[in-house]
Amino acid sequence: MKIKSIFILTVWIASIQVSLNASPLITLGDSVKIYFTGGTSTTYDSNILSQPEAEDDLIFKVQPGFQMVVGGESSFKLTLDVSEELVFFTDYDELNQANEAVRFSSTYDAGSEIKFKSSGSFKALAQNTPSAPSTGPNLVKTNNYDLGFGSTWNATGKTQFDLNPSWAFEEYTSYKDTYVDSHTFLLPFDVFYLYSEKLKLGLGYRYRFVDMIPTKSKIAADRDNHFFSYRMVGELAPKLNVDSSIGWSFENIDGAGTNDTATIATNLTWEATQKLSFNAGVNRDFNSSGTGASIQHTGGNIGASYILTDKIQTLMGVGYSFSDYQDGSNQEDDLMNYYWNWVYTMDKYFTFNLGYSFQTNNSTSPTGEFDRHQITLGANVKY
Repeated sequence: MKIKSIFILTVWIASIQVSLNASPLITLGDSVKIYFTGGTSTTYDSNILSQPEAEDDLIFKVQPGFQMVVGGESSFKLTLDVSEELVFFTDYDELNQANEAVRFSSTYDAGSEIKFKSSGSFKALAQNTPSAPSTGPNLVKTNNYDLGFGSTWNATGKTQFDLNPSWAFEEYTSYKDTYVDSHTFLLPFDVFYLYSEKLKLGLGYRYRFVDMIPTKSKIAADRDNHFFSYRMVGELAPKLNVDSSIGWSFENIDGAGTNDTATIATNLTWEATQKLSFNAGVNRDFNSSGTGASIQHTGGNIGASYILTDKIQTLMGVGYSFSDYQDGSNQEDDLMNYYWNWVYTMDKYFTFNLGYSFQTNNSTSPTGEFDRHQITLGANVKY
């Protein structure tokens, strides 16, 4: 009866979303367009807290919002997305939440030689992760901010310079005495040789500084990181695209010395046919836990997408990550993710999706082990 009630409520809310969003597109002048967006979903979650003792629930979400697009055909384009995600738990209603999300991105083409871009976002999250778990029947809540700028300068017909500084801030709004807030500053700089019209090769350097903000009960050390890499971006072979950074990084933690490791961030996409495509990635780098511990992270993923018809698409994949904590706790996490999604595009306004995911974490921490299954039925609209 509970499942039937939730399903009926989902369909009813979806119909409300349709009627609310089926209004004319708002146009301001010749270059500003505003779209109304919305989504609704029902998810069965076998382990809502990602803990060894699993608690399951049915979760209902509604996400109204809007999108504003400025420009489009001109040299300048700005996109702004604003939404509010309302989350309702069937049994654990104390976990009900409202999560705001704002994101913008812009591009400016100053001519054939210089291009600029920028992006920024704010997103409220309530989720437990292996590096920031909760104690008891709660979710770890954070506010996440980021801001980035980018510039590309084609200095000559064969030489290109890229500079992409960014800033991110993670603020814990729960468990404030357990986890530490942090600012992350990135300054990547790349020099490319345009090997061909579709492939560029080069050298890269990235500086990263992480400012850990101490709490009343916890102090975490700041750290800076230097990453020197070989870069490859573009079409490696017909229909095979690569974006790769391979090199070595050195991380210095205040009061704890310097660690170094081989570092890689490589993504491949291959369009095997007009209907079938594959993607794969490998990554290895230093990271930080919620308590400020340094983590040596290694992972990879592989996925596929197949277009069955002009309206139906299926996506599937698997991902793996290994996290080795460098704080003396000897904690290690082996995390596996599997997913399989079906997407039905009814028309240019409405899409529907059915998805399944499975996540399992094998950990040396007694509170880190968990298995989690999720089945989701959802609908989205943009008008």
